Amino acid sequence: MVAMWSLAILTMFALSMGNSARSKIDFVYRLSKRHKLRLAATSGVEAAIVVLSEKEKGMLYDALVESWSINDFLGGVDLGGVEFSVEYPYSPGDYKDLEKRYGMIDEERKININTADYDIMKKLFRLAAGLGKKKADDIAAAIIDWRDKDDFPKINGAESKYYSGLKPPYNCKSSPFELVEELQLVKGITPEIYDNIRPYITVYGNGRVNINTASKTVLNALGIGRDLINKIIRFRTGMDGEEGTFDDYYFTARGAITADLNKEMALTSKESAELANLVSANKLDTISSVFTIKSVARFPCKRSVAEVVCIFDRSGLGRGKEAIKYWRERFYTESVPEE
Repeated sequence: MVAMWSLAILTMFALSMGNSARSKIDFVYRLSKRHKLRLAATSGVEAAIVVLSEKEKGMLYDALVESWSINDFLGGVDLGGVEFSVEYPYSPGDYKDLEKRYGMIDEERKININTADYDIMKKLFRLAAGLGKKKADDIAAAIIDWRDKDDFPKINGAESKYYSGLKPPYNCKSSPFELVEELQLVKGITPEIYDNIRPYITVYGNGRVNINTASKTVLNALGIGRDLINKIIRFRTGMDGEEGTFDDYYFTARGAITADLNKEMALTSKESAELANLVSANKLDTISSVFTIKSVARFPCKRSVAEVVCIFDRSGLGRGKEAIKYWRERFYTESVPEE
């Protein structure tokens, strides 16, 4: 009996040790797999930075036909058992019917919520979020109050007195936005409004919008009329009507915007004045400096994914400035598509 009990105890001990060992081996395996995915995703960011760094000196424009915007060599890059893709959602219909493209997005195609004035902000919220005039006006005022240094609210705006009455309470920031996500703290911004407005806003760059890459919604928010916007888009897309293809046109320099467009599209005196006023007011440009890099790494035939999102400022290269402005990593499991 003693021998049998001893054997039973030893068997249970061995099974316990085996389960413990298997758990540790499984943990190490999953950790190793995650590490490989992270390295692959980071490699994608580094590859994208190389592409951005190859810009020729003296070029005064960035356009959607360039390799940073559409680059199939950044898609499905095999690193020996794991692959990365640098990708972004593209839509010919202004963020409707999204499809995947390989490349990067410049932040200067968006409205900078740290520099945009009240009129631009309220128009953007009406266009992008479908808000009524009163609601858009109130949100625009609240955004200006959030970023200005004083504690005196604009009409229907909000300063610390309003935010301190919330649950939980917090203070109005009274300084520039550091992240776009901060917008969700501002009075009147619901999750739905934020989701609708997110593709059109940024906190990076000097506040000038790149006319070569901006969407119709952004151009309209700047105050450009619809007829002129259509001319700008037709000019950019070339003969085939699609952006990012070999026959695209682009504005070559900030000071040549009106002249470049007038060569291909007959402009009225009012339209020429519109463009000239926006350039002189530092609201339009032809070049971009800050780019969003989204690198996604996967194992073939497996659903584990590592994603790195990086904001890279090309103007900091070689000048002793911090080039990486933002870095976020996440790991997730892709859902199985429904049949």
